Amino acid sequence: MSDEMTGSGGFQAQKRLPYADRRIDELTQDDIKVRVAGAVIEKSDDTLIIDDGTGQVKVMTESPRGFDINNIIRVFGRVIPVEGGIEISGEILQDMSDVNMELYKKTQYIEKALGV
Repeated sequence: MSDEMTGSGGFQAQKRLPYADRRIDELTQDDIKVRVAGAVIEKSDDTLIIDDGTGQVKVMTESPRGFDINNIIRVFGRVIPVEGGIEISGEILQDMSDVNMELYKKTQYIEKALGV
């Protein structure tokens, strides 16, 4: 199956890979695009460290403004293999502070069990 599709005008559009939903302890160097949710536990000018209860990951971003320590966020980004682990290059950061995280995690579990 090709990653390219031909549109009605004859143009070729590339199909984008979806962001795979992962817990931090499930991240591997083989992952490409992922989404993870967790609490911000550290913050600097261009990085955040988030913790989802299964592990921690460093998120590189141009601007973590608007997020503070203990905020719950979801990060959509690309996995960057680094010596001793993995980092994420954050492309989209979403505020999840108003989300019931217990229910969110249950939903994730059910979706994985059903293969959704």
